[in-house]
This record gives sequence, C-alpha cells and structure tokens, in this order.
Amino acid sequence: MEINGLKVEIGDFVIIACDNHLYYGWVAGTGVGNSTLQFYTVPVVNATAKSYEDWKLNLDTTTYLGRRFSKGFTVKSLYKTYINTVGNWRVMVVKEPDLLFADEEKNEAYIKAKETLIKLNFLKS
Repeated sequence: MEINGLKVEIGDFVIIACDNHLYYGWVAGTGVGNSTLQFYTVPVVNATAKSYEDWKLNLDTTTYLGRRFSKGFTVKSLYKTYINTVGNWRVMVVKEPDLLFADEEKNEAYIKAKETLIKLNFLKS
C-alpha cells in the first residue's frame, strides 16, 4: 500500500507526525482506497495484554472484557489507532525499530508490545 508516496506494508513499524505530536506503532492496514492508515500503538497493545491478564483472574463473561476476550486474546482484541486524513500527516517507516528508543522505559514497553504481537502471530520474530 502507498501513503503519501511512501510504500508501507502490514507489520511495518511507523512513526507518524502531525503538528507537534508523534505517534508510533505497527501498520495494521488501510481503509477504503487508502483513506485511513490503521496501526497498533505500543501503549494500546500493552494495555490490552494487561486487561486480558486481569480478566483471566475472574473470567466474568458478562462484562465488556468478557465479551471482548470471548475467543481468547487475539489480534482482534486489540484496538486500532487510525489517522483519517493521511495527506495531513507525515509518515516514516522505521527499518530498525529495535534501535529506536534510547529511554529504557520506552524501550521496555516497545519490546513487550513487540513480543505480544509475535505471540499473536501478527509479527514474525
């Protein structure tokens, strides 16, 4: 797929810039006619994995989480973040994301999210 002239593939790690904000995550797809760019962010992957672990402690199927995890923890359990005006955003594919985060806390969060996506068979190791 192509966004603003940049070739991106599902699973690519991207940084997206708009105004003075940076967003980063793994490309999950695009909307109709490449009108949106959908991606899984590090915080969302980690928060969803934690929600699943917390939910497993009581397994209440009547709650929202019970319905969300009714088939276990899968890629479909994750929320996609998306940008709907791709022409107004700058997108960069990061070829070596393992080297990106100098901050130890952010690097640990990235590694944890990446490992989760590998377990869910979204990324290859």
